Amino acid sequence: MITKAKQKLIQSLKVKKYRKKHAAFVVEGSKSVLELLRSSLTVLKVYALPEWAEAHAVELRKQGIEVSLAKQRELQGASFLSTADQVIAIARLPEENLLESHITKGLTLVLDGVRDPGNLGTIIRTADWFGIRHIVCSEDCVDAYNPKVVRATMGSLFRSNLCYLELADLFARFKEVPVCAAVLNGHNAFEFKFPKPAFLVIGNESNGVQAATKAHLTHAVTIPRIGKAESLNAAVAAGLLCALAMK
Repeated sequence: MITKAKQKLIQSLKVKKYRKKHAAFVVEGSKSVLELLRSSLTVLKVYALPEWAEAHAVELRKQGIEVSLAKQRELQGASFLSTADQVIAIARLPEENLLESHITKGLTLVLDGVRDPGNLGTIIRTADWFGIRHIVCSEDCVDAYNPKVVRATMGSLFRSNLCYLELADLFARFKEVPVCAAVLNGHNAFEFKFPKPAFLVIGNESNGVQAATKAHLTHAVTIPRIGKAESLNAAVAAGLLCALAMK
């Protein structure tokens, strides 16, 4: 059962202030919740329809998760969706951990002012596809635990290591690591050999890489335009550059 008080608490987690206050966030949908259960994150509560709990009883027992059975109207009262899915979970916000050993050896994705939840979620999912686990976001990026971002990642969020930092401090701390970014007038990305380790910077949807970040660039790359489109979606650009950087 999801009481009215619990519904109100879950609904409050739509807002970043309350996610920080309760150190918790919400995951909705069968696939995403199952990905959560298989991850290393702490699951605080799972509410589900009886048929969902029965269908996944073996996995729930394996993970040691106890489900509170709920009715459809109770899930609807707690859900962020126009039509609630069969299951809602509450998880503890993970601690941010800058993986210094990874930064000095591998590719780190850096997001500079990415503010659209769908874009951020798709970028996280794309990075997961290419095995890029470490993502650093500027402090003005949208919150990765925003419900829209969580849904768009389709579970990839739970395998990613995300940190929110002042990017100037990041680049100053790791001066020996090259900083590559997508800009309008750089080297042809299809011909460029991405160094490793490296930071790969993806800029804001409208304005690209911010001036303060450009001051730290060591390599500027451009995805060449062949047609007449004005710009590339930030998530699409990130996917192309991740593919080229990891080839």
